[in-house]
Amino acid sequence: NDYILGDPSLFGQDDAPVMTFSHFLPRIELTPEKRYLTYPTLSKAVGSDYVERRLRLLGSSLHVFGHTHFGWDMELDGVRYVQASLAYPKEWQFRAGSLSVGTMSEEHDFQPVCVWDEDDTKEGADGSGFPAVLGGYWSDRYYHVDRNPDITDALPPWNANRFKKLSGRVEQYVRHNSTRFSKF
Repeated sequence: NDYILGDPSLFGQDDAPVMTFSHFLPRIELTPEKRYLTYPTLSKAVGSDYVERRLRLLGSSLHVFGHTHFGWDMELDGVRYVQASLAYPKEWQFRAGSLSVGTMSEEHDFQPVCVWDEDDTKEGADGSGFPAVLGGYWSDRYYHVDRNPDITDALPPWNANRFKKLSGRVEQYVRHNSTRFSKF
């Protein structure tokens, strides 16, 4: 792209906001912690330093990403990150709550998510052209609960029954934390 477009550091020299896109996640913080994942190895395929450096070099205000199939809307270090996954039909049947974001939800009849609108007069708009906060189960969770990836010996209720118990720690974690997961 640099060959075709020239020096990317020259982009964004005016006041126009820059929006970037990628399939892969630029940061590992844009997915739930490993212990929450139904497929824990997913954490090995997220977080691209190259994509993160690139979007920062371009001066991105909003970055749209994919790959993990989690509804997400979060600001980190001055960049807003959004994922509105189409997902697979079976995923919507079993975990619609973690896929829903903005209008891509049952409440809005699964309409496409608008991430830019030049007519910025809609409710909640801030004058930037970008939508009001779209929400998302996991991104909302991390606004309220700190990430703690160092916890590697405890599982949430939905994953605990998939693994063999080697000690009482999993059972204690589930009993202690099951109410915590009903909201966040």
